Amino acid sequence: PGNQDVYGLGIRIGLYAQWLSTFLSNWLHQRKVTKMRDVNTCFQLAMLTALLSISNQEITHAIDPYIIIIQIIGSASTITNHATHKSQWNKTTWGGVIRFFVYFAVAGYATWFWWMGIDKMEPTPCGTKAFAFVKADLWEWFRTANKYISIVSTTIFTVLFGYTVWNFGPEFWQRTPMGKYKKLPAKEEPKSEIEQGLQELTSGKMPKWTPALCVIVLIVSVFAIECVIAWNQVRDVSDIFSTGQLIPLVVG
Repeated sequence: PGNQDVYGLGIRIGLYAQWLSTFLSNWLHQRKVTKMRDVNTCFQLAMLTALLSISNQEITHAIDPYIIIIQIIGSASTITNHATHKSQWNKTTWGGVIRFFVYFAVAGYATWFWWMGIDKMEPTPCGTKAFAFVKADLWEWFRTANKYISIVSTTIFTVLFGYTVWNFGPEFWQRTPMGKYKKLPAKEEPKSEIEQGLQELTSGKMPKWTPALCVIVLIVSVFAIECVIAWNQVRDVSDIFSTGQLIPLVVG
């Protein structure tokens, strides 16, 4: 039996609907984007909490955290930050900060999961199949590939965290209650070529193909979740009328 509380049908449909609505508001109806991002953030926090919770259970099937990681990747693909440059920093909300730390935490968790955590978890009875556009055994080459992908992801988020604190720290501090009493001097504009290059990368000028890439990641995430559930013959995750399924379904 699958984990109905993590990827039951009602939860999945509500999640997919929320992804679509967030994506549309992000690119087509930006007056609603803040509200939709906040809902998206709530879903992501719930998924991160579930991820940490099931990992502390006595018996955990490896497929459960694997599916949650895919769900969070799908959620991340629906949001792109239009306020990354310091000139737009006053438009960045606490939700953006929370989402960054959610992704950072998931990257760290994925590193632990692929390198050590998966060895403490149970496979599905018929062998655990992962999604690589074809069936792949979760414990074979697929695990090896994800070991190094997770290391790269964690490294990137660590660098981004350091750069964000270094570049945006003074501006963000001034927006806090404490910052009103003790203001820090704003960071000087970058002068070296390296600093200018880093600022250009975070200038908020996204390539034209970014929406298409987000759509592809979103579709692949949905397809991956449904394929993993089907390939592993996961049962008892098709109910949408229980309370635990109706609430996320209606919210989505």
